[in-house]
Amino acid sequence: MCFQCKHVFSLKIEKSLHEMRAECAETKVAAEVNLVDARTMMDDAIKKMTEANSKMQAAESIFQRS
Repeated sequence: MCFQCKHVFSLKIEKSLHEMRAECAETKVAAEVNLVDARTMMDDAIKKMTEANSKMQAAESIFQRS
């Protein structure tokens, strides 16, 4: 393989590697955003579940007094 061919091949590999790293970084950021969203949804669900349990206990308490 001639020097010029090796140089062009090397540049193509470097470009591909750069693109792969950029794509990986974008994927990582998107995953982190999704993780934050998922944690927020989990926190909201736990809060609603706690509220529902409290209401259920209050209703059971009223029902048992009757």
